[in-house]
Amino acid sequence: MALKNAGATDVYACATHAIFSANAVEELKASPYKEVIVTDTIEIPDYKRFDNLTVLSTAPLFAKAIDLIYNHQSVDSLFPKYAD
Repeated sequence: MALKNAGATDVYACATHAIFSANAVEELKASPYKEVIVTDTIEIPDYKRFDNLTVLSTAPLFAKAIDLIYNHQSVDSLFPKYAD
């Protein structure tokens, strides 16, 4: 892996939608990734879960968005602003 060869001590993989099609689970298990981080936007069956997989919940973000919209407020506050 190029990042490890370049001196990285830990490498993480992140994705929003963990489809894990074909042989993705086997490849991720065999990879040098310290952790694979995904969201729960798609249900991940037990047989596709592995030790270094972390699934983050999107529920708090969606709950806040629904609350803001229901109360006729902008969802702009959900998105951090960065200086150019």
